[in-house]
Amino acid sequence: MKVRTRRHRGSAGRALFPRAACGIAPAASGRGVARGLRPRTDPWLSPRLGFTLIEVVVAMAILAVITVSTWVAFDGVVKMRDTVERTEATTNAARVVLQRATRELSMAFLTRHPSPTQAYGTVFLGTDEGPTDRLLFNTFSHIRLYRNSTEGDTTELTWYTEPDPDNPGLFVLLHREAPRIDGVADQGGVVEVLARRVREFNLRYYDSFKAGSNNDEADEDAWIDEWDTLSLDQERRLPRAVEVNLVLVDLDEEEHAYTTVVLLPMFGTTPAQNGGIEDPRR
Repeated sequence: MKVRTRRHRGSAGRALFPRAACGIAPAASGRGVARGLRPRTDPWLSPRLGFTLIEVVVAMAILAVITVSTWVAFDGVVKMRDTVERTEATTNAARVVLQRATRELSMAFLTRHPSPTQAYGTVFLGTDEGPTDRLLFNTFSHIRLYRNSTEGDTTELTWYTEPDPDNPGLFVLLHREAPRIDGVADQGGVVEVLARRVREFNLRYYDSFKAGSNNDEADEDAWIDEWDTLSLDQERRLPRAVEVNLVLVDLDEEEHAYTTVVLLPMFGTTPAQNGGIEDPRR
């Protein structure tokens, strides 16, 4: 007995459930293709929308190059910043030293009126000690820090160096100030550190008596390495100018050289006597 099924059609004679809506495509006719029904392919599962292994490797390589380039640039900026900071610290230390030397040397003086009891005298003693020098002099650069203190503008200063305990081969630049001038030079006062990691601290003095007129060679001969107001050659007179040469070493072991020339306005002052001051070198 055969049972006949009846197709349900719409008003227009069309099927209520077309095969395309059910995901069933008609079988393609042709050789090698079986007649029948086959499921519809989902476009999201198509292999054409994925990445191949080569594409993934190339993308990872590009990302690695970008990352390394960014890191190298950032690391270079950080190193440059550190270098600039160290160089700036060294430059600031040199600026402080040279500005202070300019201020104090420009006010150097020798008194014309020694103490009657020979307990007061002024000197200007510059000693060449190799890579670093020593300078003892009197100046008007003293600043009173306390009100009603028994101090004046005059003071006794010493610029000198000592080996740096933290950096072998280098020196520490020291500054001694005694606000009261007495008959014993280079003693007493307060010592402070002006600069560390000093390689050289050289001073030269311009002797106007040795200077020629419009002659560079004669002017170069006028620069001498030592000055002594207690000697016969420079007795009771100041140099016309002082050349300050400072070499500092930063944390990268690079040397930085700084130079300035300070004019002494009172170089023409000629005291009557040295006031009986005791030579600190004796």
